[in-house]
Amino acid sequence: MASIGQRTLVTFVIDVSHAMGEPSTAGDLRSPLERSVSFVSLRVLEMMLRGLSTVKVCLITYGDTETDNLLAPPIKQDDAPSSEFGGIREIWPPATPTVATLNRLKELTPSAPGYYTDPLNALTAAIVSMCTPKHGEPSPSWTRIIYLITRAEAPMDPKDLDTIRNSLESKQISLRVLGFGFPCSPLARVKTEAWATERYVDQWHDLLADLPDAKFSSAETEEQMATAPTIQVTKSAPTSTTLTFGHPETPDGDDYMAIQVQVLKASAVQRPMSQIKVWRNEDGTELRHVETRRVYYRASELLHAEDDDVKAEPLPDESAESFLRAYKLGATLIPVQRDMEVVPETVQGLELLHFVHGDTYRREYHLGETYFVIADPKSARAQIQLSSLANAAADRDVYALCRYVTRNHADPRLCMLAPFVDEEISYFAMVRVPFREDVKRFAFPPLDRVQTNTGEELRAHSTIPTPEQQAHMDKFVDSMDLMDVDEHGDGDGWYSCAESYNPAVHGLKNAVKHKFLYCNADALPDLNSELTRFFDSPQAVKERSADILRDCASVFAVHARPHEKEQPPAPHKKPRHSADSDATPDEDEQVLGKIQTDAIKVRGTQHVLPLADPAKAFALLVHSTESITEACEAMQHVVFRLLDTKMTNGADTTERMEQCIRAYYDAATQLDEAPAFNAFLRRFKARVVQKDLVLWSTLTKNSHCSLITTEKDEGHRVAVTEEEATAFLAAP
Repeated sequence: MASIGQRTLVTFVIDVSHAMGEPSTAGDLRSPLERSVSFVSLRVLEMMLRGLSTVKVCLITYGDTETDNLLAPPIKQDDAPSSEFGGIREIWPPATPTVATLNRLKELTPSAPGYYTDPLNALTAAIVSMCTPKHGEPSPSWTRIIYLITRAEAPMDPKDLDTIRNSLESKQISLRVLGFGFPCSPLARVKTEAWATERYVDQWHDLLADLPDAKFSSAETEEQMATAPTIQVTKSAPTSTTLTFGHPETPDGDDYMAIQVQVLKASAVQRPMSQIKVWRNEDGTELRHVETRRVYYRASELLHAEDDDVKAEPLPDESAESFLRAYKLGATLIPVQRDMEVVPETVQGLELLHFVHGDTYRREYHLGETYFVIADPKSARAQIQLSSLANAAADRDVYALCRYVTRNHADPRLCMLAPFVDEEISYFAMVRVPFREDVKRFAFPPLDRVQTNTGEELRAHSTIPTPEQQAHMDKFVDSMDLMDVDEHGDGDGWYSCAESYNPAVHGLKNAVKHKFLYCNADALPDLNSELTRFFDSPQAVKERSADILRDCASVFAVHARPHEKEQPPAPHKKPRHSADSDATPDEDEQVLGKIQTDAIKVRGTQHVLPLADPAKAFALLVHSTESITEACEAMQHVVFRLLDTKMTNGADTTERMEQCIRAYYDAATQLDEAPAFNAFLRRFKARVVQKDLVLWSTLTKNSHCSLITTEKDEGHRVAVTEEEATAFLAAP
């Protein structure tokens, strides 16, 4: 696929003969003409979405029933072609592509039987159209590209091959031939069943072999490449400034020097295209830009806007005039007064402050994009000065700390200049670094020990991996090394940063293209394989790490997540009533009450603990969720619900309460929930002993649990002795 940039004229020459309308019998059932229109439309949309203002497109069809080109007079459909350039029609002269260009493509249909045009004649007409003054490119300096779409069995007259080849070479036109029914490459001269087809393949070989920038590809491959990610290489506009060091008060002194330099971008942030950049009108004939306006809301109302019953009302448009700017310090807003808006008295320039050793620069200080600082190409003095400075800094391995002001009265920036010395040029790479007030150091607790509330340091703890666990994890990490899986043959390993594309950028662009071409499509196509290339690990790495991963799961006691069918159904929210709803409020209340009676919902999740068998569900849940505290709270509600059921209805829930308390006890000792369990058990005892002392003795005897002591608490968060736990079991 040719690279399309600024100042480029692209001509698509499309075969619309009757044979191009015959549908395929295998694989893609679309006809060759439909696939050609799809490819050309995708390429035109790519130019439009890039916003290339100096790109022009020309559309030419051949094998048409009509004639309209620069080499033959216009002929209507019912007239017979009067020359060898008959049946060639320029349906879109060289111009900036618009939605009308796409509409012309959609209107293409195969011609009636009997109409045929030599593809070489169509190629000649395209060359003349591109190179004719005031019709093709505005200037000979433009890049010119021709895409010729043809068929393998299309007859050709080779008498003008040399003339066409010389024209393409002298006018520096890049030719791309897209063929239907061709072998993988016509240059291979593979044998075909039909002698005529083999002869035509050889003729294409003769045409393309000697052209320096001519390429051939099957139409199927090019159509897939049209959705592949494309890289838009942009040129940075240089900004002229002055690199100074010394005392600005004495610019004529010996201790002051100024070097004329230029600043260029070395990298550019690529973001996904705006979703309102391109929009179709209802008639589908033109582009329109969606009008946007700024609307203000009260922050207090937006906080409650998630509830359907509360709707935030926008403030009047004239209210923006009464707004005050403010600085935010924590939760405090300080209004900006007029005397606080001070315009800095800065002057544009790059002032060198001092040099620092290269080892002292930390990579996390890098802010924003990277820039190149080069000497002014028009000043030999500046080139010698900057080259000498860069070489001296490189020899001493030092970086230059600078104060950069982009324009007069702008805020200053602190930048770091790193020297680079190549064979042909010496320059600096500039990055922005933070000020001292922008950097904060965070102290994290050590990973090899924990400190209890009493100040004791523990080297063995449930949250600290054991030596065996660390050894198994080291083996797993080593088995997942991708550097020895080289699929490119370049020694850089499996991953290639240059071939890793952002799906958010290219996937959104392809989605816009697809919906633009197929407005009524229900679903979007899958992402191109180039976008998902590095989404999954290589199969070889997966296979060699499978056994080690199972060993890690065993050593770390990882529990498999319970299957969905093993989990109890989650209670549904009460549905809102609508005009077409058959349910009544009383029926909804009955269903909701039944669900709330049968299960307790875990706060903040979709999980529930069924009252029929809560202990089993709780044991599975706490080892498969991150909401451990919420699950323990739900278990407390379950125990109190079972207690109320027994006291009120006389139901036999004693065994279930024993199982719940025991399951809660085991989880609390292991998962750092001991303080919450002890507080729960104290509340539970206070409620039970008021009504049934025998029940308390039965529960504590059969569940074999009391308060969690300091010795049994793996988190060491409680201070309860064995004597206190034993005394707690006795009824007051």
